[in-house]
Amino acid sequence: MQCCGEPFEVGDDVQWTAEKWTFGDPGIPGLNEVDLYYENHGDDGISVIFGKVKEIFMVYRTYKLDPAENKYYPDLGKIVKKNGQADGWEESQGEYRFSAYFVCLENVRIESGDVI
Repeated sequence: MQCCGEPFEVGDDVQWTAEKWTFGDPGIPGLNEVDLYYENHGDDGISVIFGKVKEIFMVYRTYKLDPAENKYYPDLGKIVKKNGQADGWEESQGEYRFSAYFVCLENVRIESGDVI
């Protein structure tokens, strides 16, 4: 959202481009049923999803340095219910850094693409 999305909140009708989640278990307790993810930069398998925002959760992660590669990789994660508008600029919570939103929609309709 920071580069190409619009803020939203519970009760909003949304229309997003999405792709099927194919990354396996996200490894965060409570986040084990991911169906789609927001994608606004690709064009393979893109669908348009319409729905009303029912709940918003903020996904936070910690990162661990792999000294052999000198790279950080996601380590621990947690979700926190969001009250108010989601705009992509969430504060860190201690060592946990904001990573994404997990959004539950109702009255969902999906058009085009290879999602279904």
